Amino acid sequence: MLLSMLDKIKKSVVFIGRIDEDRTDGVRREKICATGFLVRIAGTAYLVTARHVIFRKVEGGGLEEKDEDLCAFLNLKIGRPIATPFKNIKKTGARWICHDDPSIDIAIIPFALGNEYDAVCIEINMSEKMDNLVELDEVIYLSYQSELTRVSSDNQVSPIVRSGRIARKNHDESFIIDGFTFPGNSGSPVFSVRQSKKTTRHNSLDLRMFYFVGLICGSLPYEELAISPQTGDVRVIFQENTGLSKVGAVEQFKKIIRSPDFLKQFGDIKKGKIKLL
Repeated sequence: MLLSMLDKIKKSVVFIGRIDEDRTDGVRREKICATGFLVRIAGTAYLVTARHVIFRKVEGGGLEEKDEDLCAFLNLKIGRPIATPFKNIKKTGARWICHDDPSIDIAIIPFALGNEYDAVCIEINMSEKMDNLVELDEVIYLSYQSELTRVSSDNQVSPIVRSGRIARKNHDESFIIDGFTFPGNSGSPVFSVRQSKKTTRHNSLDLRMFYFVGLICGSLPYEELAISPQTGDVRVIFQENTGLSKVGAVEQFKKIIRSPDFLKQFGDIKKGKIKLL
């Protein structure tokens, strides 16, 4: 049970990045920058990641896409992983949906998940409310990790599975975990771990169940300022990884999928106005 559930949620993870051609040898190599995952909402598959992975803030408070060449890397049932450009998805009329609240660091886009993919979607009914979480609850998160998870050499999208504990519940439908995160981990799915027992005819088995609770929005570094004694200006900012990371809870995710913008796009997909590739 444990292995099958863990394998399933591992297959929901995608890597996000681009393919660059090396000018010295002409070889095309992936350049991964973040993590994402697949969910299923009313029969339609969607890809989810942190909003700051896709967008940057511009003057006036708006958003613009950072990189038009970003792709989602997924495993195939046969052959090497495939890179699906987001710009191809957008040609169908589909688009990224974010929340108007700038504190909600989540972006979601519909994704056509064909039978050729060796991937699964997280079912939203397998999520857990933030009210049911308490400090010191165990969580796991699945991420791309630089230098350890290379699609080209691994020949697969194979996330690192890490564990942590809830360190604090915030008032903005987010929480902090005692767990290290690094560049490339943004957008990783987070699951709570629940112990349960299954009694058989001969013995009792300890099982662990996983419930979707949110996604990694980034690490929370400690900063120390070096200030010029002559001018009083900040000259250097030193940062250290505190081992604490912020998670956008599933309630933030549900706010997006209940928004008018999302519901309109969802309706256009169902009506055939948007035909995903």
